[in-house]
Amino acid sequence: MTHADPAVVVSACEAAARQVRMWRDGTGAMLELLAECLHHPSRVVRSAAGSRLARCGAVPDRVADRVAAVLDRDDDPELRGWAALTLAHRGDARAVAPLIDLLTADTCALPEGWIWLDSTPQRLLDLLRPHAAALLPAVVHRLTAEDTDGWRHVRQDLVAGLSGWGEDAAGAAEALARLLGDAEFDRTAGHASGHKAVAMALGRIGPAAGVAVPALDRLTAGVAVPAQDRLAAGVAAHALDPLAAGVAAPALDPLAAGVAPDSLGVLLWARWRITGEETSATAAALARLAAAPLADVTALSLLADMGPAAAGHEAVIRGRLNDSFEWARAEAANALWRCTADASGALPVLTGLVDGVPWAPLFGAGHGTVVGCLADIGPAAAPAVPAMVAFLDRDRRPGTDGPRHDPVSWDQHAVATVRSAVHRIRGGPAPRGVFAAADGG
Repeated sequence: MTHADPAVVVSACEAAARQVRMWRDGTGAMLELLAECLHHPSRVVRSAAGSRLARCGAVPDRVADRVAAVLDRDDDPELRGWAALTLAHRGDARAVAPLIDLLTADTCALPEGWIWLDSTPQRLLDLLRPHAAALLPAVVHRLTAEDTDGWRHVRQDLVAGLSGWGEDAAGAAEALARLLGDAEFDRTAGHASGHKAVAMALGRIGPAAGVAVPALDRLTAGVAVPAQDRLAAGVAAHALDPLAAGVAAPALDPLAAGVAPDSLGVLLWARWRITGEETSATAAALARLAAAPLADVTALSLLADMGPAAAGHEAVIRGRLNDSFEWARAEAANALWRCTADASGALPVLTGLVDGVPWAPLFGAGHGTVVGCLADIGPAAAPAVPAMVAFLDRDRRPGTDGPRHDPVSWDQHAVATVRSAVHRIRGGPAPRGVFAAADGG
């Protein structure tokens, strides 16, 4: 890191970051090397080090202090942005002021990347819920300001982050409701529907998001048919057992609503979460979507959220336990447990998925649902513990879940989730494993 040629030092920064992304062992030492480069005379080197630290999950305290020092001495908006993002990934209060500066600037200081290595800012808000009151005005400004100059991906990340704030995001409800009517935001959402992400955030806010109900109603207009026709239409469309379909279920026509089926489910669920109205009809609608041919897993996860209120659709849920798609089986088992408390039906599926998917060993995208459900079931899930302990003891990181995590933050999330599950299943101390976000490797 002391070579005279900045290009060589930048290459060394990438080599250190690659080591951290792939292996848990030695993480602390590699992060220290990157932190040293934050003070390099070359701005190119400082930018390379800062951007890579911002994609290395929650850094340990000593590294965080050196990142925070950038905010005290450097006025470069991009370097300050990377520092703010790195601290945000720790839930560090020192991230708040520079994030407000970042979000209220006319031009996004962080470059928009086109490949994973140069991916756009991720998880700005996820760990900053304790600072919601301070951040919300800047977040609302960014959600309602013109979507130009690289802000599109940032806005999408902000919406996803607000989902984790629950009712503490109530101050953004009106801005989120406006996005429901923004066709351009929905069209440019990239990997996911913009309407779906916005509705998820509004649903997590709950009753305090009542301002969004008219927009939700507009988007789902045309879904329901007269009550006397609902059962017949639903059974004809999806060949459901009449008892599983439910007499109050609307005949779902996503084309009439103008939204994709997975988005439609979230819109209906969000309205229920906000108003508490039409519980039976909402559960039946989600069951209809879950039973549709080639249905994705969204409706199953929303049925699980409804809990016992969706128990009347047990037949639909059980019908997905043997799905060819592993994560559909995971969501079905989770829904079965949360709606009916039937551990005997859920456990074989969940245990088989902990270490039984060759193409997705622990910790894949659906394992958060699997491990979380096993933890809630408790001691009866003990057969799954050995695979979890083996995961904690291995050195290589599992990769990433997709667009919202770098490999390090995903692994840190996985380790925390699995440790907690083992602790709850055993009823005693969780195994330490070889890496924790706080110890730096």
